[in-house]
Amino acid sequence: KWRDSEWWRAMEIREDVPGALKPFSCNGDDNSSATPENLRAMARAALSVVLQHQTEESAFSAPPFHEIPVDLIKQTYSALVCIYLEAARRDLSSHQFLLYLTQRCALSDPASKPLGDLFMENKQELRKLLCRSAHHSSL
Repeated sequence: KWRDSEWWRAMEIREDVPGALKPFSCNGDDNSSATPENLRAMARAALSVVLQHQTEESAFSAPPFHEIPVDLIKQTYSALVCIYLEAARRDLSSHQFLLYLTQRCALSDPASKPLGDLFMENKQELRKLLCRSAHHSSL
């Protein structure tokens, strides 16, 4: 188990990735599009694309995305894909994943919990995808 001061080291993610979620963080800008509901919708769409259930076009054509600025969608989508894949690669537990979101990305518990639930629901499928995409003996 990680000590509190070392939990973040398991995630090999550049500093700009957690920063991309800043609009949704506790200290985020006052952006009316940066709601926990929109973050959850973007996480669902990102996972759907990564797991090849939908194309980007169809995943991001739902009504909530019509009101979200394109730049916010792009930066959030990229960050979520990176975080989900790295967390799956590292086989993070639900607790570890939530710690990453709350402590490293500064997301609130209400914003983090649905993302953690989505991660746990899709973790095994993400790990299978990673195994198919390359040889990962660590998996």
